[in-house]
Amino acid sequence: MPVSVSDTGPLSYLIQIDAASNIRSVFSTLMIPPAVHRELSHHNSPSVVRDWVSHMPDWCRVVELEPRIELTGRHAGEREAILLCKQTSAEFVLVDDQEGRAEARRSTSAKPIGTIGVLYEASLLQSEPSLAFEQWITRLRTTNFYFSASLDRAIADLRASVRKK
Repeated sequence: MPVSVSDTGPLSYLIQIDAASNIRSVFSTLMIPPAVHRELSHHNSPSVVRDWVSHMPDWCRVVELEPRIELTGRHAGEREAILLCKQTSAEFVLVDDQEGRAEARRSTSAKPIGTIGVLYEASLLQSEPSLAFEQWITRLRTTNFYFSASLDRAIADLRASVRKK
């Protein structure tokens, strides 16, 4: 199974909808940089996220960045997630922001995947993929996750794909 790095947003949303444990079915290891750990632990984060971070599973770990690597722009968690991809052999980077995905494609060999993509991949490994995917999307809609019109269209396509599996 591949190794991945996560930005703050995707991991936070997966925790909030009680789907974080399913990350392990998609990725063998999830690495997070210090800035992501700080953002997830911040007092403004949902309590369920802070609790999860304070008791992280063994397949998720904080990895320090090498001081020689720099990247300007982006917010701290996203910037450090991209830098951690450069520093490691991560095959995927969990990032929802379009510009962050573009930067990851430009500067790393890691494949960007967002919250919805992780849910889709994890649903395919469930005994009832369509039901799992629908439940997670329904839960995600109860958070402040941003659903654009184009994302809603992509979700509709994924729903059709999951139903065929």
